[in-house]
Amino acid sequence: EGLAAMFNDMAEHLQQRTGELLAARDDLNNIIEQSAALIITTNSAGEIREFNRGAEQILGYERHDVVGKSLDLIWDDQDEFRQVMIQVTGKGSRVNYETLFARRDGAPVPVSCSLTQLTDRTGAVTGLVVVGEDLTERRQLMEARLSAERLTALHRLSLVLTHDLRSPLV
Repeated sequence: EGLAAMFNDMAEHLQQRTGELLAARDDLNNIIEQSAALIITTNSAGEIREFNRGAEQILGYERHDVVGKSLDLIWDDQDEFRQVMIQVTGKGSRVNYETLFARRDGAPVPVSCSLTQLTDRTGAVTGLVVVGEDLTERRQLMEARLSAERLTALHRLSLVLTHDLRSPLV
């Protein structure tokens, strides 16, 4: 009886812990899926395993189009991709890296991303995670600001020139 009670307690505890782990997994999956940031994970062979909704919106691919395919699919410059992978393999990560990804339609997308190796408990590399954001709007705003600054500078120059031209005439 005592042994049966102990097994029942262990089974109940195991069931409770399993429920907690499943809830934590669901919360993590929800955070990743609902994130506006591009989040992609690969296996150790570099094949895409996860491709969140943010990645779908930024790159125009559906998850089922890319899962199982090589990560280089989304990179605009294949030589640059190989160089970055060498750096990530050597250092374990590459943070705040600006590059161009290729949308499904072939259009380049400027992104800022961080690439980090994923490891298991033993330290063995199990894959890679890429987290990034689309820089298109930021760059457009920066270009608009620079254009406005140029116009302001030209306006000031024209005021100075007008003043200098009027002064001798007066």
